[in-house]
Amino acid sequence: MRTVGSLPTPWDADPYLVGERADDELHAHACDDEACVLVLDGHPGRSLVGIGRPEAVARLLTQSAAAFAAPAPQTLTLARGSWELVDGEVRDQLAGPSTTTSEWDWMSTRAPLVLPDAPVVLPDGSGSREVTVERFTPGPETDALVTDCLDRAHPIASTLPGDPRLTGWWGVRESEDGALVATVGALDIFPGAPPHLVSLGVDPAHRGRGLAGLVLAAAVDDGLRRTPRVGGPMVHLGLYATNDRARRVYQRLGFSLDHQFMSVRRAPG
Repeated sequence: MRTVGSLPTPWDADPYLVGERADDELHAHACDDEACVLVLDGHPGRSLVGIGRPEAVARLLTQSAAAFAAPAPQTLTLARGSWELVDGEVRDQLAGPSTTTSEWDWMSTRAPLVLPDAPVVLPDGSGSREVTVERFTPGPETDALVTDCLDRAHPIASTLPGDPRLTGWWGVRESEDGALVATVGALDIFPGAPPHLVSLGVDPAHRGRGLAGLVLAAAVDDGLRRTPRVGGPMVHLGLYATNDRARRVYQRLGFSLDHQFMSVRRAPG
């Protein structure tokens, strides 16, 4: 089976392709120095992926439209700004009747996060206490603890406890043996993948204290100790393009903004 590892350099080492799509079967591709467009079969189904400069992605989509349309991809994940540069007739050939489903960013780190030197503290009775991060193994007790936290901290989280891909949760308690006030999870998109962070949430009553950075740093430290099946240690995450505040936090902590994507889904039928 051909995979993204057979792509020409530098695309064979692209962090998104290695981090999320290394287990996919490669059906077709066209790459040059500025962009790479490929059709993959994997966990999201058959999809067309375009990375690189938007103008170059649009050019490759146009030049190889017939080859990319033949495998009938159901979703398109493209460098943001490229789809608008493709002629309408070519867009119909590639995606038929379709809708733009989302605009999102993909970020990663290969190094521990950078936290402020000052300890993170929470109120504790008449004083305060320095907080520590706990790691939790998925299971009924953990699931209940995390669900309670996310109900307050991130009620629209896209990944919830019980997802079989989850490998762990990290959290900070309000008090010893108390409820969680901050949490983040990690999952494997495919077996042996580098960890993908999900469902970061901080209780509104405790925001602004540095808890998000604390749980993220702990999850990243643990994730970087793992050796993925393809490539070197890495931890990655995705976020909606409109979430400017989260992006600034992630970049300040040390995540790099590797890709700005938009997704298109072919209409059923």
